[in-house]
Amino acid sequence: MKKATFLVAAALAAGACARSPGEAGSLRVVPLDGQVRLLGHGDPVILEEGTEVDLGDTVATGPQGRALLQLGAAGTLELGSQAQVRVDPRPEVVRGSVLARAAEPGLGVRAGDT
Repeated sequence: MKKATFLVAAALAAGACARSPGEAGSLRVVPLDGQVRLLGHGDPVILEEGTEVDLGDTVATGPQGRALLQLGAAGTLELGSQAQVRVDPRPEVVRGSVLARAAEPGLGVRAGDT
């Protein structure tokens, strides 16, 4: 638990010098378990395999869902069940549990007013 708290805190604290997602690699979501949906500019799409995403897209997991959001050189976000993340230059956790793994120098993540 302390490790997860540290990773999220480090990711949030690095926001001032963070890399933007996709700077040195593609933005991609990989379903790990259960239902994973991509909410883009059209109808929601249920993902069965790794898929590229665009800035402005939202990734959402179902009750038993888990997904890995790869943010290029910035790091990754692992979404727990019933989580939702908007893919932006500083990704926004809309709801649920998310584990941030920041690369050097870091990853900026928003969660509400934080």
